[in-house]
Amino acid sequence: MRLLLRLFINAAALWVAVRLVPGISFAGNPLLLLAVALVFGVVNTIVKPLVTLLSLPAVLLTLGIFLLVINALMLWFTGWLSTSLGLGFQVDGFGAASRPLTAWLRAARSISGLGCELGTDLADSAPARVEVIDLKMPQHARASTASTTGSRCPTPIRRAGGRWRRGT
Repeated sequence: MRLLLRLFINAAALWVAVRLVPGISFAGNPLLLLAVALVFGVVNTIVKPLVTLLSLPAVLLTLGIFLLVINALMLWFTGWLSTSLGLGFQVDGFGAASRPLTAWLRAARSISGLGCELGTDLADSAPARVEVIDLKMPQHARASTASTTGSRCPTPIRRAGGRWRRGT
């Protein structure tokens, strides 16, 4: 029963990927989609642990983010196997398999504010506020050197009058 449930969930996820991701296509009936889901399950059960074990240094170095790349590789490999078996499921290269990954990373970077530290705010693609503080410079001079460009990035926290406060 549990295996059938996982098979249907995989089939639904593949159907959503076919509908939303350009470069992933399926030409067939729902029964063939269940066969593709079975191939996807076998790939994730047999091949994915081996690839994860072989790429363990990269997984540890990236604190697990490389697992997303492995997932994209498994989707790409499923597409290749399905095309070879004539199931009608096709993934047009690694770029199509990794599109959901890149979209997720862009959204996460924009939401987390990482773009602010990199000098760009991904939400509006405007340069973020950049402020260089020279600790030898008097505070009243430091405040006048700050510039903003109207980005959504939070203003930096700086010391003023003996207390830490958010800048303007």
